[in-house]
Order: sequence, then C-alpha cells, then structure tokens
Amino acid sequence: MGIDEAMNGDGTPVALRPLRPEDIPAAVRIHTEGMPYSLNVRLGGKHLAYVYEKTMAHKASIAVGAFCGGELAGVVSATRDPQALAGHLMSGLGARRLCALCARLLARPWLVLDYFEARRLGRPVVSNGEAVEACLTAIVVAPDYRGRRVAQALVHAVDAFMRDNGIKTYRLDTRVSNERSQAFYRKEGFVEAERRGRNIIFVRSVNSNGRTV
Repeated sequence: MGIDEAMNGDGTPVALRPLRPEDIPAAVRIHTEGMPYSLNVRLGGKHLAYVYEKTMAHKASIAVGAFCGGELAGVVSATRDPQALAGHLMSGLGARRLCALCARLLARPWLVLDYFEARRLGRPVVSNGEAVEACLTAIVVAPDYRGRRVAQALVHAVDAFMRDNGIKTYRLDTRVSNERSQAFYRKEGFVEAERRGRNIIFVRSVNSNGRTV
C-alpha cells in the first residue's frame, strides 16, 4: 500500500500510509488512550509496540496510519490470516520476552482471563454459511480527530487490503458496552454476526468494486 488520501469532515486531507518504525510511539499512545481495556494495552506499552512492529513486518497483515497535517490521527491493523499472525508474534518473542510476558500474566490473574477471552474471540465466525477468518484487529482514532471521517478512511484502507488479497468478508469485535463503536460499525455497513461474552462480532462484506454488500 502506498500513500492514499481522503477528506475528513472539515475538508482537510487525510493521508493514509503504512506505519513506519518512527510512527510506533504515537500509535501506541493513541491505541492506549482509545482502547485501555484491550489485552495488548494492559500488557504494557513495550508489548504493544512489539505487536505493531511485528504486524508491520507480517506479509499477511497491515498496520496503517491516518495523518492530518502530518500528525498521526488514527491507526488500524488487520490481517487476512490471524493464525499466521499469532504464530509470527509468538515466534519473535524470544525466551527473555516470553518469560517476562508469562510473569506479567501470573502477577495479574485477571489478565489470564483476558487472554482466554482473546483466544475465544480469535476463533472464526460463521456468516452466510462460511467461516470468516480475516480480521480487522484494531482501529483507534485520537480524540481530537473523532467525528472527522478518519475512522471511515481507515476502514476503507482495510477494505482495499482485503479486496486486493481476494478476501470477500472480514470481521472485527467490540465491547457490548461500547455503544458508540457499535453505532459507527452499523452505519458503515458492518453486520452483527455473533455475541461472545461481553463482545459483539461484526462482519463486513466487500465486493470487487470495494463497496459493501
């Protein structure tokens, strides 16, 4: 993916491009502020930075930033093969990082529950009789840029990625309590497929022209 542009709500261009290593600190900050409940955030900033680094390097995945006036306004990550991405993340941990991660989990038992919840959410969802594995893994917009069509631009970047990889339908999850996110996803054409515990799984189908169906 190269650099693409869209317009936000006030007419200011939104530049979309793959994240670069120098973008990771800002991406971690935005992600931490917007999704404090997520497991990767609760495991710490260094871990979240590692996840971004490995996702950026994974051939079946993307991590894209939306920039307004040169400032990172939002981020999105997605993968067409969640199992391969998970294996890629695990393989790069190394013994020291893996031991530190396990120690952190054991020191905070509630994170173990979050870990197993994340595992359940990672299972494919069935939509129209077919298993949907491709996944939008995270989407976050900085508070100052919410309501300015940054999130829409990021979703369209994922649409293009999935379409270019021959994926017709992908999924995402959000908390049942996050009514604002649910309203956004439904407005953008996502359809609720399943509820798992405190999470809702939405699916989105994209045709060959990039339009939702």
